Amino acid sequence: MSKRIEWVNAAGERRCAGCETYMAPELFNKGGPHAPGGLYRYCKACQARKDRAWYERNKAQAKAKAEAWRKAHPEQSRASHRVASRVWQMNRKLAREAREQREP
Repeated sequence: MSKRIEWVNAAGERRCAGCETYMAPELFNKGGPHAPGGLYRYCKACQARKDRAWYERNKAQAKAKAEAWRKAHPEQSRASHRVASRVWQMNRKLAREAREQREP
């Protein structure tokens, strides 16, 4: 008979199914309605590793799906690009200003 795994310890920390360590609930992404405790079983770091590995194995499929979405939603795609562009420009401006303040 296998030992039952405790997903939440006495301190309220959750156990990650990937790295198998206990950590604060804030380090887990929110899950869907069927997620135990409303959080994913993998911590954010392990989930990012899993997502990255999936993308590397399925790069062509992921790119095709993204391209299909862009073609099906041109207005949302353009709006998203405009926002990302503005954020990038603002970050460049802030970095330039910070550099200028540091330099005599």
